Amino acid sequence: MFRIDRIDFIAAGMRCRFCSRELKSRVAFILRDAEGKECLCGPTCLSTHAKIDKSKTEAFPNFTKACLGDVTANKEKAPTHEPKKDGEQKARSGARKVQVGSEEIEYLVLRFRLLSGFAGMKIKSLEDVYGRYMKGLITTDDRTHLTRLIAKVRAERKEYSPENLSACYAYSHWIKIALQDLPAEKQGFLRQMLFTIYEKFYLSPGQATAVNRWLAKIEGMPALDPGAFVAAKAKQSDTTLNA
Repeated sequence: MFRIDRIDFIAAGMRCRFCSRELKSRVAFILRDAEGKECLCGPTCLSTHAKIDKSKTEAFPNFTKACLGDVTANKEKAPTHEPKKDGEQKARSGARKVQVGSEEIEYLVLRFRLLSGFAGMKIKSLEDVYGRYMKGLITTDDRTHLTRLIAKVRAERKEYSPENLSACYAYSHWIKIALQDLPAEKQGFLRQMLFTIYEKFYLSPGQATAVNRWLAKIEGMPALDPGAFVAAKAKQSDTTLNA
């Protein structure tokens, strides 16, 4: 018996637990069995072998929302990085599929685990919530608190919004992967973009498009939405956001 724990990025060369095929999109369904052990699954095997019906399962976190298209669809290849003109790129970005996920849990995990190195992530009001989540004891009140916090940051601190943090996670993750494959003398631009994300929580569409051009040189990299960032520079004098 398996359940979907999350959709997330994975390392190169990882294979589906059920069919042993390489998951070339570098994205996978992360499943847990009855004992809580994790395994990777491709989209086809989700229903045919893991016997999971996505339409009938509970909402689960999806940490890949900054990708273009549905990266967990039944495809052999990841979304392409074909160069687009400005207008075409804008249209492509606006038409990207919004993928289903558990927003409150996504937000909690982004702040306390995936982006723990960013300023102001681990705020006091979420510490106990995250502790209960890790024990599988998250409550209705916890979810209500997360929902209110999300509404607050969307209105007042957009750099901390779920949409923007998803972009920060995707871009910082894949830039770090790309840097591993580049010689030191060619790392300057991507290192500067990584520093900009950590400092400003933001890349302009032009900067993000340039990053995608670098990622396209590495096999298996997903195409990221150049319009995924929604916030300007974070207020460095108020990074704790004690909401």
